[in-house]
Amino acid sequence: MLKKRLFWAFWGGFTVIANVHGSQSGPSSLENVRIFQLTAALYVEHVEQMLNKKLNKPVFGKDSEMASITKRIGKDGIVSYLIRVSNGRRTDGKQVVASETFFPTEKSPKRIKAELDAFVRDFEMRVHEGKFVQGNKMTFDQFVIDWKNGWASKNLTLSSIQDYSRILEKRVAPSIGGLKIAKISPLHIQRIIDEESARGMKIKTVKRTFTAINSVFKYAFQMQVIKENPCQRVQLPKEKVDQMNNGYVEEIHYFDLEQANRFLKALTMEYVYTEKEHDCLWGKSGKVYHVKAREK
Repeated sequence: MLKKRLFWAFWGGFTVIANVHGSQSGPSSLENVRIFQLTAALYVEHVEQMLNKKLNKPVFGKDSEMASITKRIGKDGIVSYLIRVSNGRRTDGKQVVASETFFPTEKSPKRIKAELDAFVRDFEMRVHEGKFVQGNKMTFDQFVIDWKNGWASKNLTLSSIQDYSRILEKRVAPSIGGLKIAKISPLHIQRIIDEESARGMKIKTVKRTFTAINSVFKYAFQMQVIKENPCQRVQLPKEKVDQMNNGYVEEIHYFDLEQANRFLKALTMEYVYTEKEHDCLWGKSGKVYHVKAREK
């Protein structure tokens, strides 16, 4: 639209000038009209080429807040749009640019444009209001620091923070600590839970690990660092059902080697039982019998 307006503006301006000169009498006046029209056409073509370069190149001015949109087509043919928004400058003067990729769900060009415009408006608003943190640039370990200083410090006791931190460092970080938090899927977390169950950890312990992970991702979702909490799709191990007793049994406990040896040794030991002298009743007859003291 902008290119068309500039085209006709330049064309109209040069035509007016040409008509003024064309109003003069003589053969040279018609020649001047043609020269001016040709010059106008060449100039407008040059301006249009410059505009094409400008409009297709993401350019941010010193204080620009306009979003830059770049259409991309992947090798699989999937179309996406890279949206980039200026987010101020750092202390060294370098510009901070927030970016996010949009994948359209609509089919028609008109609906795609409307969907894209709504996404861009929402993205610009989140960036300018300080509500946007790029989860695809922050690792899980890096965000855990924000979680400790933010939500955890205000909602958990010191002992709980220490317990969760130990779990996250020892059991979780080796698997997903270095991954970008926005790239962590339910499958990553499910593997951690399944591996702990396979190692024979108590269900209570496995659930404690899940609670620590979920706490971090819930906070990331609330802060709009991620679009979805992957923990919501994870399946936890279930308690085993004891059909004979019609109740729930968490797990079966076994003797270790030391306990088994102590038990077997106890079976071979001799025990002395001392029975004190006493009276007792015999059955329903109510007859009283006297029992003397003895050892067995």
